[in-house]
Amino acid sequence: MRFKGVRLRFAVLLVVVTGMLFVLYVGIRSYAQEEQIEREMLETTQILATEMSAIWDFMELNQTQFTRREDGTYNLYCVVAAKATARLFTVKNGDFTIRYTNLTTRKPVDTPDEFEYQALTALEEDPSLKAYYGRERLSDGTEVFRYVEPLYMKESCLECHGSPEGELDVMGYPKEGKQVGDLAGAASIIMPAQTYLDNYRSNIIWEAAVFGVLVIIGLAAVFWAVSAEATAQVRRLKEENRQKSDFLSMVSHEIRTPLTSILAFSDIWATSNEPRSADEAKIMGEMRAHSQILLGMVNNILELARVEAGHMHLERESVDVVDLMGLVKSNLSYLAQKKDVSIKCSVKTSVPVVYADQEKLRRILENLVSNSIKFVAEGGSVEMQAAYDKESEELLLRVSDNGCGINPEDLDKVFNRFERGKGSYRDKPSGAVVADYQTLEKQNKEFGHLARNSGSGLGLALVRELVELQGGTVEVISEPGQGSTFTVRIKAEMVRIGEIDDEDTTSR
Repeated sequence: MRFKGVRLRFAVLLVVVTGMLFVLYVGIRSYAQEEQIEREMLETTQILATEMSAIWDFMELNQTQFTRREDGTYNLYCVVAAKATARLFTVKNGDFTIRYTNLTTRKPVDTPDEFEYQALTALEEDPSLKAYYGRERLSDGTEVFRYVEPLYMKESCLECHGSPEGELDVMGYPKEGKQVGDLAGAASIIMPAQTYLDNYRSNIIWEAAVFGVLVIIGLAAVFWAVSAEATAQVRRLKEENRQKSDFLSMVSHEIRTPLTSILAFSDIWATSNEPRSADEAKIMGEMRAHSQILLGMVNNILELARVEAGHMHLERESVDVVDLMGLVKSNLSYLAQKKDVSIKCSVKTSVPVVYADQEKLRRILENLVSNSIKFVAEGGSVEMQAAYDKESEELLLRVSDNGCGINPEDLDKVFNRFERGKGSYRDKPSGAVVADYQTLEKQNKEFGHLARNSGSGLGLALVRELVELQGGTVEVISEPGQGSTFTVRIKAEMVRIGEIDDEDTTSR
């Protein structure tokens, strides 16, 4: 199931990457095509403008060859020929529009539209501009390319537009007082862009489809190859993990059996009425204490092996939290007595009988309490507390002690396997906790090396596994030299409900 989840996440990642690549490709290609189309339209309009300029120049150069009227004026002027040619081209072509315009026009038909007005204004303000162009969407929704090229006054233009300003020229219009080099107007070309855009969009769709298919095929091949290799590796790891779990289970079982016998014989020995010497009692006490600790470690290994193998299941039943804490206290009483540590139980009277896995709750509490006993000085105390949150239907179990505490940098590690937080008995504290350190050192000497070396780093790891198996959380708050508090929250439905004041507690 975990591998299927990984494969699904990998597939989703490939889909997301493919989508991002596809969007990126379409964006880049669209931008490139837009730029290319605009360059092509610009080149086309520049050619048309050059051709129209050539007609204008031809008329200007050959102006003297045209027949004159009786009053000395010409029958045909360059501007008239250019405008007539532009109209003929526009009519015959149908798509392109070529016209001449100016900011001060003599005929209403030559009045600039909004785009041409902006172009003429920009060209007048900046004489270095060679042209003004851009795309525009017309009122009917079609897109066109607009190109406006400036025209400047020449010597031949002064006859109609020069000085003196206001005097009527040969065509009957007042002169503007222009000089050579002044902006005379502009040639405006409107080119349809819709055909170009439709073709480019069709190309983009086709290219994107081909690119998408190729990318999908490539990523599918990569996914298949990676999935096949991962499947083989996962199967191998599963097999190795199963063999490891089987080996741990077998070894742990073989160790637990004689340990159980040792504890049973030590109990028989302790309850017999035969006189025993002080040395014998001490030896048997040490043997029993070490055997209990070793049995707890073996049980933790077995539980973790079952969790890893996926054989751990919840077996919910009615659980009386008061009885549960009494059982945990009884099971750990011998270890507590060896260190003269008191175990207290405090259960709020509003805590109901809950529907939960009693065995796993017992294992959680036993590991938390035994862990606290290890790090509490002689004469210290450990307290188990229980409360119930009716709104969230959560059972709260809290184990606190007044031991050496956990260093802040180790708080994130205590629930990891084979890692143990450093308490004050390892690292001598300073200031107010020196007395605790000295007490712990004395206790360690009297209790052998049990507190120092008995931890395997699996107890709290198992606590987290068992809590998360039941959909709960576990957290720790600790101050070096002040003690630690572990809080467990587990979803647990009430078996019977009673409205009782939460502040009242039952203590043992």
